[in-house]
Amino acid sequence: MFQKLSEIIRQKGYSAHAFDEVARLGARQAATTPSHAAALLLLSGAAKDFAEQVRYASLSGQTVMNLGNWIEASCTALQKASETGSPEAYLSELNAVALKLTRENHPRPAQAAEDSQPSPLTGFAERFESMAVEKSGFCFGIDPSLQILQDWSLPPTPEGFAD
Repeated sequence: MFQKLSEIIRQKGYSAHAFDEVARLGARQAATTPSHAAALLLLSGAAKDFAEQVRYASLSGQTVMNLGNWIEASCTALQKASETGSPEAYLSELNAVALKLTRENHPRPAQAAEDSQPSPLTGFAERFESMAVEKSGFCFGIDPSLQILQDWSLPPTPEGFAD
């Protein structure tokens, strides 16, 4: 299951297009594979954020390669953990992948200053890290529907969705 996401990166290279495809496939697989939904959504969200950074933050080739390598390494680690059949091992690896995303491999404006101007976008990792510190390192999210946004008096825009 996770190998398919890695294959996309290997076949399409380290590009916004490849990251977008990983994000779409990860989200589709999450909807049909409940036992791996959290891991797939984490990878999907990270890949979507990576694609945005590649498009808008003028990252160096090395930084983009590091993002692709992170996806591949995370997929490999999650696949191995899932094959053990141990829910504890799998959850432990999922938490390790999430923490690594937030702490090490996600270029934040301060870390990527040599690569780009700080992005006006607030990245997935920054949002996840603040929630992880405040609540827990494990997070499963469902995006709100248009009706929920309207019920909360939020506009049906990316800004309303983020709020």
